[in-house]
Amino acid sequence: MKKTLLILKHELLTTIGRRSFLIFGVLMPVAAMLGLALFGRLTAESAAGSAAETAAPKLEAEGFIDESGLLRVIPEDIPSGILVRYQTLETAKEALQAGKISSYYVIPPDYLTSGLITYVREDFTPFSSNQQDWAIRWAMTYNMFLGHPEIAQRVWNSMDLQVTDLSAEQGLEGVCTRPGPYCESNPVLRMLPLFVTVIFFVILMNGAGILMRSVSKEKQNRVMEVLLLSASPRQLLLGKISGLGLAALLAAASWLVSGYLTLGVGGSTLNLPSGFEIPASVVFWAITYFVLGYAVYASLMAGAGALVPNLKEISAATWVVASPLFIGYFLAIVAIEAPHGPLAVAISLFPLTAPVGMVMRLTIGGVPAWQLAVSVSLLALTAVLAVWLSARVFRVQELLSGQPFTPKRYFKTLLGGG
Repeated sequence: MKKTLLILKHELLTTIGRRSFLIFGVLMPVAAMLGLALFGRLTAESAAGSAAETAAPKLEAEGFIDESGLLRVIPEDIPSGILVRYQTLETAKEALQAGKISSYYVIPPDYLTSGLITYVREDFTPFSSNQQDWAIRWAMTYNMFLGHPEIAQRVWNSMDLQVTDLSAEQGLEGVCTRPGPYCESNPVLRMLPLFVTVIFFVILMNGAGILMRSVSKEKQNRVMEVLLLSASPRQLLLGKISGLGLAALLAAASWLVSGYLTLGVGGSTLNLPSGFEIPASVVFWAITYFVLGYAVYASLMAGAGALVPNLKEISAATWVVASPLFIGYFLAIVAIEAPHGPLAVAISLFPLTAPVGMVMRLTIGGVPAWQLAVSVSLLALTAVLAVWLSARVFRVQELLSGQPFTPKRYFKTLLGGG
């Protein structure tokens, strides 16, 4: 046990002291939070500026000459002085030239049949648009139904369209307080399960890959021979898995805490709903799945690293060992749109794909308790089995062997036939 702890301590301190670990596990999460905060601040300032410009548009005084006799009363909801009546065209022109009004309308006698109104403005250009035509339009509508304001309002607002999505998912109370494909109103919440799945996959693969490279490098540099003089292969395997696993867990925790704080504290920055929150249980289960998933794949990769004679063959060995996780990762992305469908449930229960499949579903929410219990139990049993099988590969004759790596040899040795 003491030798295992010494190996654990050495691997942990060596890993967290690497520049790559500090960048990926510390600087990138902090930079992501700061970048998001800066983006939110700039967006808020820009939105505030735009709102200040558009909230209270400046209204200009406009005149009108009513030759039709229809516009008898100016509605009370049109500000005083915005529509000024002139009896003749000459007086309207004089007011325009004197700057008393910005423009004027001429309502012809045949308006009811033609529907045409002449608009006169000195600074008019083909690219400009009159932003106050609502005033004359509403005044004409109001006067055509004079004495019946409710009819005028109905004609002005002919339809108040309200859309209600009756699908089962959208009908759930507070649907947009949790991430997922059903939250159409907020792109951050809609895409959050995808981001979590990608980051979780990268961290898990990076941690397990470091262990494989470490074993292969020490084997090639013959450091492994020295280590085996003072520790057994089983002690060496458990120490490396534990040490590098703690380092990977620190990186994962850094990303989880960063994301949790960003979503919890930066809700206004991301324009999140007021009721949005990430339950602490999701963080707990995400760490649980990381630990168990890492135990599975780190053990299998350590076994593959024991058979890799040089660093050049690591890529091929990685693809052989991690192919189930790669497949589960891509299937999880496909299944995001139906997180409780048969495909999503299958990849979240199958132990070799559960680390990414179940984390994706947990982020969205609504996972039945029995599925979570079955998934965790199967993954835990697989982790124990993977450690036990890989310990069989970690034998002196295998660690010191110079034979090339092949999938057939790997699985044969892993299953005890080597």
